[in-house]
Amino acid sequence: MKIQVKEISSVKRSLRVEVPQEAVSHEFHHASGHLQKDVRLSGFRPGKAPRSLIIKKYEEAIREEVLRKLIPEYCQKALDEVRLSPIGVPIIENIDFKKDAPLFFTALVDILPEIKLANYTGIILSKKNIPVTQEDVEKGLAVLQDQQGYLEGLPDDHGIALSDYVIIDFIGEVSGKALPGGKKKDYPVEIGSKGIRPEIEAALLGRKKGESVSVNVSIPIDDSEKEIAGKIAQYEIDIKEIKTKRLPALDEEFAKDLGLPSLPALREKVQGSLTAERKKMEEQSEKNQLMDRLIALHPFEAPSPMIERELRVLLQQMRMTVESDKAHVAELSAVAENRVKGSLILAAIAEKEKIEVSNDELAEAIVGTTRNTGVSIEKGRKEFLKNPDALRGLKEMTLAGKTLNWVYSTAQFEPLLTPP
Repeated sequence: MKIQVKEISSVKRSLRVEVPQEAVSHEFHHASGHLQKDVRLSGFRPGKAPRSLIIKKYEEAIREEVLRKLIPEYCQKALDEVRLSPIGVPIIENIDFKKDAPLFFTALVDILPEIKLANYTGIILSKKNIPVTQEDVEKGLAVLQDQQGYLEGLPDDHGIALSDYVIIDFIGEVSGKALPGGKKKDYPVEIGSKGIRPEIEAALLGRKKGESVSVNVSIPIDDSEKEIAGKIAQYEIDIKEIKTKRLPALDEEFAKDLGLPSLPALREKVQGSLTAERKKMEEQSEKNQLMDRLIALHPFEAPSPMIERELRVLLQQMRMTVESDKAHVAELSAVAENRVKGSLILAAIAEKEKIEVSNDELAEAIVGTTRNTGVSIEKGRKEFLKNPDALRGLKEMTLAGKTLNWVYSTAQFEPLLTPP
């Protein structure tokens, strides 16, 4: 076997591979012999047709079988010989195949970049201190009041107004055909919350319990349901109930209902929770700064398959598709590229600093991830153990987080900036 390696870029190589004629002839003979045993030709007993006739009649099938066997085998041999670990599946092109000659093919492979680490400790970050104000505390108390509120029915002659809670039945159609998900019963709507299309909300305002409403709604031209995009939908709506939310008084009794001895104690707890939450947000902002600095300190090309994979994850998280959200793809591609670069830099730092994830840390990560999915801890653990790729991905993510925390612990901070 002969191999010629060409550097396309820092993360892409081209391998021109020559498979020896002996190997090609051997595999051709083996493939034709296998066919000779199985095929039936008129005038010959099973397995007795001349090999030359088999080759003449089934040469294309034999060629395909030879290539199917030899290309993966010799591609891997070539990668092993030149010590390359590809990302993803190599792209095979420029195949030159003749029966009594060496087989030539080109394998294009993406590889990890070589990262030369700069000084990543003691990076200077700006720290912003945003104190919790009395107004913030009052807003926090208002959220608690809203959470403890209850719905109360309104008189039958009450006209629907902003902030009312309405229970409706509705049917939506386009050109006489039902809309996907366009039929609901006992559907709750908070007027003013933008939980329904504005045309429907506007049609409900002022209406009373027991009334019915017909309204036309323009479906956006870029709607994900292509069959109805840009069309007019007709909705028939029945108003079943109208309610309002009653909030508890902000007093000592309210505090006691929440397990606190007094209203001042509740205020103190809310302030403490907001302070801890803000500190966590500030720390995350500082870590984002740190990642930006690390990426700026380490200019290198990220492998395109890794960027594409990360982009697919981002699109899935945002429930987008490349086709329907082309305007956002370029922006998200840049985000995906930085994520890939950041993960590669952190992996290089972890290797140099000998940072590892212990079994206990991985078990804790499994518990945390499982808790967010809503399934039992034991079931989540079993699912991870059954899926090595998912477990490896979680371990890599946990290692990246641990490494980032380590680098963050070495950072230095500029004087606190408190907004006016």
